[in-house]
Amino acid sequence: MVPLVAIALLLGCVIHDQEHQARQKQDEIEKEFRLIQPPPEAMPVSANVQFVHKNDRGLVGLSYKTGLSYLEIRRHYDLELAKHGWKFQKEINVVYRGEDSGGKEAFYSKGEYTATLQFAGKREFSEMGWNYGLDLSWGLHHWS
Repeated sequence: MVPLVAIALLLGCVIHDQEHQARQKQDEIEKEFRLIQPPPEAMPVSANVQFVHKNDRGLVGLSYKTGLSYLEIRRHYDLELAKHGWKFQKEINVVYRGEDSGGKEAFYSKGEYTATLQFAGKREFSEMGWNYGLDLSWGLHHWS
């Protein structure tokens, strides 16, 4: 009987520690997100920043509307993210519902965190009403 109680207590401590670490990581990326400024021409689509976190991953992000091109948005965030210690990792074309309509994603890293800049292609913009989004996450991508 004692070993079961000990195991239950140990598991409770491990889960509590994981929750505490997850909350710390989430707090850190939320703080980072507030430091990164969008282009002056960009307007948030929603007044609410998206927050999601579990014990092993988390995300904070916001979608925007702007008349800027992908290259202008990318240039802005290349400079803005670098100013805060983020490093560019890669860029990919986004295939949405089986077609390439011009969407792109650029990925940046800072330690164990990832910034994802997603630019909506023509089809995504017409369906979702935003040009681009910026998300910061932890536990979703791993960079070497």
